[in-house]
Amino acid sequence: MREIKFRAIVPEKNAKIHFTLADLLDDKFTNREILWPWLRAGNKPDEYTGLKDKNGKEIYEGDIISSESSDAIAVVSKDGKYFMANDRRLTVVYSDSRIIGNIYENPELSK
Repeated sequence: MREIKFRAIVPEKNAKIHFTLADLLDDKFTNREILWPWLRAGNKPDEYTGLKDKNGKEIYEGDIISSESSDAIAVVSKDGKYFMANDRRLTVVYSDSRIIGNIYENPELSK
């Protein structure tokens, strides 16, 4: 069973916050002051897919991944199940896949 985790990228605070639902309820969670207003404003966090890239980094929705074996650059879709590349769905993250950015901080990579 995969751990349910989230990531919020809050550009105006220059923050990337990783959290669980339990963190939101924890008074000692240090990023609550940034995260709660961001969520109340209607922003949606990215969910962890349960997958890791070749370097062991967790892959979240909105990440842009590159694979040498498939010669593709793909964006992890919002449903967390598919990887979009050139108008086709990839259902596999190859063992040589690596995160090269995300759609928020590197939108030019997804074109």
